[in-house]
Amino acid sequence: MARRVCSDLLTAFEVIGSECIAFATLSNAETLVPLEGEWPVHVLMELGCSSAIDGRALLEALLGEAFAAGLLGDGTIAQSRAHARAFWAIREDLVEGQAKRGRHIRTDLSVRLSDVAPMI
Repeated sequence: MARRVCSDLLTAFEVIGSECIAFATLSNAETLVPLEGEWPVHVLMELGCSSAIDGRALLEALLGEAFAAGLLGDGTIAQSRAHARAFWAIREDLVEGQAKRGRHIRTDLSVRLSDVAPMI
């Protein structure tokens, strides 16, 4: 759905389990948790587009469609570059948080788009 709505402008799509948000806060107490509530997974997405393309409108259309389809419980869009960096810091902080807990199994996977559903 994200690829269909955003086309090739979609430059990043990260699925993060909710337990990993807690790891991020272990590493950095200042970690910005973008949404309150109990969600099984969080998704970080990024679009790469020039000012000639309204990326915000694309994201809003995607969030609306995903919500209507029952695939999304809530969502937010970064309001600035600093806000976006704070969202992506979760991704980096969770790795450090896992290390602070001791030994852990790395779960950072990259798969082809066509393999995501079978892998899950």
